[in-house]
Amino acid sequence: MLASVRNEIESEGLLLPGESVVVGISGGNDSTALLHILASLNKQYQYQWKLHAVHLNHGFRGEEARQDALYAEELCRELGVVFHLFEYDVPAYMEKTGSGGQEASRDIRYRLYREVGLAQGATKLALAHHADDQVETILFRFVRGSRLHGLTGMPKRRMLADCPIELVRPLLHKTRQELEGYCREHQLVPREDSSNQSRKYTRNLLRLDVMPLLEKVND
Repeated sequence: MLASVRNEIESEGLLLPGESVVVGISGGNDSTALLHILASLNKQYQYQWKLHAVHLNHGFRGEEARQDALYAEELCRELGVVFHLFEYDVPAYMEKTGSGGQEASRDIRYRLYREVGLAQGATKLALAHHADDQVETILFRFVRGSRLHGLTGMPKRRMLADCPIELVRPLLHKTRQELEGYCREHQLVPREDSSNQSRKYTRNLLRLDVMPLLEKVND
């Protein structure tokens, strides 16, 4: 895993030695794997990255969310990564803006990524989207009626709007299963967001029901 991700980072120039990098960390499997991989590569190959992990408590899940934050903070402590914790009343933001839960959460997370990135002089934002997320994104856009040009999926890299920080996705070539295996191999015990099992969100419905059916068709 480390060799593969290192090759992806170096061949694509996703992260350069000495850069300050903001890393989104929810405490779940994917972001836990990403942070551990980046910290391990940084130590092993002395890239001298300055890693800043950003965690948002969305105000949805009470004690469960507080435990997520504690897990993310402890992981950062063990890895020697600077931890930035934010708490935000997303339900109130939803009521004010009329946004859905996932849309509102995403808006606030990206706002915080920008704020921390600009304050820390970061040039990159690394997120843990992977190959399964890519398929879900394309399916999501398809069922929402996107035209052909909208079915290309997530880019490996793009500049954030109105911000000199580039978003990169070093794990886009990896599957969820591979990242779960990485966490088990390194005895990491990520948190599981219970809302990920709720089928009221279209993305969850695609992940839980549609994609397993597509995999059966592909067998």
